[in-house]
Amino acid sequence: ERRLVTAGADGSIFMWNFNNGSKLREYAHGDKEMEIVAVVFAADEKRDCDSVYAAGWNTKVYVWEDMDDDEDVLRSYRTYEGHREDITSMAAYTQRALLATGDYEGRITVWSIFTGEKRMCLFHRAERFETSVERLLWLPIKHKPGAGGDTHRSALSGTALSTPKMSEDGEEAAEAWRGGTSPLP
Repeated sequence: ERRLVTAGADGSIFMWNFNNGSKLREYAHGDKEMEIVAVVFAADEKRDCDSVYAAGWNTKVYVWEDMDDDEDVLRSYRTYEGHREDITSMAAYTQRALLATGDYEGRITVWSIFTGEKRMCLFHRAERFETSVERLLWLPIKHKPGAGGDTHRSALSGTALSTPKMSEDGEEAAEAWRGGTSPLP
């Protein structure tokens, strides 16, 4: 069956059967109504579990583990926290188990998608009112095998990015950032 996950300005998140239009389940959170601006679905084959990620105007990423049970409303969730401003965009790169979130301030946080561990924070300075990260996109980069035999790398691209600086958190992985793309291992 094909599934579609939707999110609303009132904070509601639903999964639908795309073939017949029936609502399969709702994802509930304990925060008051807020606009959800990004939602991502990711499969974790190692744990035989799928997860739904949602973020919006309150600096948190909400994570529900979707165990294919018969619950109509999933109320159990966890959060990834670390943004200082409202989250405006989100992108998953499931092959590398990474989730990137961008916020209104221009900060991009890269998380381990299934554990919530912060992998790096990127930050760029721009003119006033131009710092918001509007979209994020993981770009797979194919190259010839090197000494290590690695044939795939990935890059993260954000639409509002100029020249990001290493975050104040001091995470060394951000040094790889170059002109709007960041190669990650």
